[in-house]
Amino acid sequence: MDMKRFSILLYLWVGCTIAVLATDGIWSLSINKDSGIYEKGERAVVSCHTDIVPTDSLFVSVSYNNKVGQEFRILPTSTDFTVLEQALDSTCAVSIEVKERSGASASIGFVVAPEGFRAGYEEPVDLMDYWDNLKQQLKALPMQVKTTPLAVPQQYQNKFTCEDVEINCLGPAPMRAYVAKPVGAKEKSLSIIILCRAAGVKGDWCRCSVNECVGNAALGNGALSLDLNAHGMLNRQSDDYYQMLEDGPLKNYFEYNAADRETYYFRGMYLRVLRAIEYMTSLPEWDGRRILVVGESQGGGQAVAAASLCLMYLPCKTWAVRVKDGSADGHSLLKTTKISLLRNLITHCPISMVPCLSVTHEPKSIVRSVLSIPPVRLQPSSRR
Repeated sequence: MDMKRFSILLYLWVGCTIAVLATDGIWSLSINKDSGIYEKGERAVVSCHTDIVPTDSLFVSVSYNNKVGQEFRILPTSTDFTVLEQALDSTCAVSIEVKERSGASASIGFVVAPEGFRAGYEEPVDLMDYWDNLKQQLKALPMQVKTTPLAVPQQYQNKFTCEDVEINCLGPAPMRAYVAKPVGAKEKSLSIIILCRAAGVKGDWCRCSVNECVGNAALGNGALSLDLNAHGMLNRQSDDYYQMLEDGPLKNYFEYNAADRETYYFRGMYLRVLRAIEYMTSLPEWDGRRILVVGESQGGGQAVAAASLCLMYLPCKTWAVRVKDGSADGHSLLKTTKISLLRNLITHCPISMVPCLSVTHEPKSIVRSVLSIPPVRLQPSSRR
């Protein structure tokens, strides 16, 4: 593999088993190393297990650094068989998709020598100064909070409350989210959980969910839970509203003004995450110590940005993170390069403040693991 700088894509299905209900019964993919992280020259083995021997061949596609490198078919003769066995001698993110004729598919992946990844562009020398200035502007803007009570699922009634919250923010859209907490929680008794949403506009995974928000508030001994709307769009609207946004104002939003740091779309998204943190840490029930920011895909990118940019150090967990600096598509994110923010997180956050930067598909297990961590006093940032 060419070790020149390239657009980095962390799109990892690692350290887990992916099961799929297919025409020929249930089949699952797994890898021979739980972490999914391999050294150069170390042999990675992708295996498949089925409950019955497939009666037709399976199509396999293998991508290296987000580019298809090989495609082939296999006809298994047993219920356990090897899909891919390979050792690579350079830094690479590998994803493997196995598909049957019916369309059922499963994906898994691994990464080789991840310390060798490089951003597609040099980090701007004033990156953090730029964001420090934005954070100061945000903090100087008085919060105007609007709340609307929401009904909670029956099993949580009289135990938890949930509200639709809107707060003014820098940029074109306000921060909009659902916030849930236990009824009667004492001051300084709860940790904070912030869920950042994945890419898209109209899908269920893009919208705030009362069930998920209250469900996170119910984990552990209870928590202050915020389910963040990535776009600042209205909550509780009809499907037609979200379809209109996806076809119109938010179509291909990830490409908007990618070469202009003042109007680049993700600038506003990151500021909304910081506004959410500012609001949640103002609640009297927060214990003053524990904050968890979680997200999948685009949400993982927001979580990394939040931990890097927050005025204090945050425990940060991400899973299935998709953070891309865009150079492969010809887009320069200039002053908002997400990979630079990740580097800042790794450089400036003491490891005790980042219990685990993990890649997994079980958000609730992530939340439980952080809720089980003894409270740690947050240290003030070394930056202004």
